[in-house]
Amino acid sequence: MLKKYLYIFFLILIYCKNNSISLKDYGIIENFILLNQNSQKTEFYSLKANAYLVFFGYTHCPDYCPITLQKLTKIQKQFSEEKQPLIVFITIDPERDKPEIINDYLKKFQGQIIGFTGSKEEILNIAKKLGVYFRIERHGSHVHIEHNTSTFFVDKDYKIRYIYGFNEPEENLKKTIESYFTH
Repeated sequence: MLKKYLYIFFLILIYCKNNSISLKDYGIIENFILLNQNSQKTEFYSLKANAYLVFFGYTHCPDYCPITLQKLTKIQKQFSEEKQPLIVFITIDPERDKPEIINDYLKKFQGQIIGFTGSKEEILNIAKKLGVYFRIERHGSHVHIEHNTSTFFVDKDYKIRYIYGFNEPEENLKKTIESYFTH
């Protein structure tokens, strides 16, 4: 499964060189239940948005995660309320990212964002199904985390329609959302 998504990711990077954004069907994100940033058990499918931007990260991340969330909220605000994708942040560091930590962290970005945490096993299960890679090394109080920085554009039926890399231009994200709502 991981090889399939890595292959898809690299194909997307190659095709992003042109200006057209073509939506694909990369499969469905299966429903899951995790704790949201308000400590409530929440089903992903209960969110009921018109589209989603799903990103795996962690609150102690010094670079990729805050930059990505800033980019996603900037793009989100460029659309009317009915076309704004809901940003879904899923922590890969559930040992440190408790709901109240995630809640405080997400407030910094001033967007429509739902944050999720759960057990290590729950997070790993969801990540594996989507081909999301991460590795955590703990040495005393020092924690080192490696992770990929893909963002999934997901339609209202929970189908993955596009996968963005970290360096993908903001314009491509915007074009993808526009393309989805015009077809």
